[in-house]
Amino acid sequence: ESPSSDAASGDLAVRLQRLEDERRILQLVDLHAMLSDAGPAEGFAELYAEDCIVDLGEILVPGKTTVVEGRERLLEEIYYEPGHRAAEGRTQHFRSGPQIIQVEGDEAVAVTYAMTSLLQPDGSARVMVSGFNFWGFTRASGHWRINRRMHRKLGDGDVIALFKPLIAHVLGELG
Repeated sequence: ESPSSDAASGDLAVRLQRLEDERRILQLVDLHAMLSDAGPAEGFAELYAEDCIVDLGEILVPGKTTVVEGRERLLEEIYYEPGHRAAEGRTQHFRSGPQIIQVEGDEAVAVTYAMTSLLQPDGSARVMVSGFNFWGFTRASGHWRINRRMHRKLGDGDVIALFKPLIAHVLGELG
């Protein structure tokens, strides 16, 4: 084999690994939505790193920012909370629209569009939240875990600033 074919196969291996990483990250995001919809809430422990930080903005309490640090606190304060458990089977979380995923070694960042519908007592569904999730991931022992998540509603003041570095990186790759 020539040196150029060695370089090409090495490049192919890197590209394949990147695609596999992106796919695993999207599966993690999709599983996050499905656990929100159908449980069990205990499954969230497998998705998050121990030292995660989750910033839900004003999604839960209008006028009050909710930030939770650490997986155990996150599970107790958000996912095991009776209101969250009561919503299982009554919500539908969508990872919709375009997404950006940037993998750099054992770290990754992503943005996904998000929409959440809630089943109403009359059987109709209503959109509760339309917005974005800004994710951070880390790979440890061969598994990707969420280490940061920022959830923002459509129109929140910091959404454009959160998008800027991700879009700049993608535009740079097109360059």
